Amino acid sequence: GDPRLLAWLEANVMELEEALPLHGSSPTEVPFFIARLLRVRAQAIRVVGETFPVELSAADAALHDRLDILLADALTVYMSSWRLVAEHSPAAPKPPTPPFARRKPGEEPSRGPGRR
Repeated sequence: GDPRLLAWLEANVMELEEALPLHGSSPTEVPFFIARLLRVRAQAIRVVGETFPVELSAADAALHDRLDILLADALTVYMSSWRLVAEHSPAAPKPPTPPFARRKPGEEPSRGPGRR
């Protein structure tokens, strides 16, 4: 590939690797990181392949792989923190308790108000 593109992509990949949020403490930090990463990835693909898929050089492919790994890592951080926040939030809705779980041992199932 073009040495200028490789240098640009390498610099951006290294910056992104350093900037990867390891904790989803902010609701916007990871989404903004992902948006930036996708812009870099889209630009790299656009420059290399234009509108037709092309065979990437080994160096280009390795950099694209690093971008894909960063994307997977960022999504993992985001989804993990989202799940943890939802579980520990006092405002988070609790799943309904199934009717059978509310009965005491030996208790007959309720048939609803006024039903016998």
